[in-house]
Amino acid sequence: MMTGLHTVADISASNETTHDEAQKYKEGKSVLERIWKTSCTKPLAYALAEIVAALDMKCSDMNGLADPYVKGHLGAYRFRTKTQRKRLSPKWQEEFKIPITTWESPNLLIIQVCNKDHFIDDTLGFVIFFIKLVSHI
Repeated sequence: MMTGLHTVADISASNETTHDEAQKYKEGKSVLERIWKTSCTKPLAYALAEIVAALDMKCSDMNGLADPYVKGHLGAYRFRTKTQRKRLSPKWQEEFKIPITTWESPNLLIIQVCNKDHFIDDTLGFVIFFIKLVSHI
């Protein structure tokens, strides 16, 4: 706490705190700017993910069935299908148009099949696709 009388040490300590706070603000601002740039840039291309169906899944609920859904992400873009209640061979028939905003970093499309539970959802399986630009000859 500063009063009307300050020593040189008090003032320099106050300036260091202000400088540290300004530095933290700048670092936080640059992180937000990077998130903004990657999430708000115009897509270079799109990947189309069609989630069709699953067959003969293992039961994961006490009733001998499952409540499966599919979720996935590529970079900041996330998607999720509807939950198919009490099914071992669910049919989703859902399609997702996934934006690709850069070719400079790896574009990994991660897709998981999960079981909806009351508290924590179980992962039943997953697959990872590496998406890259294919140039025509």
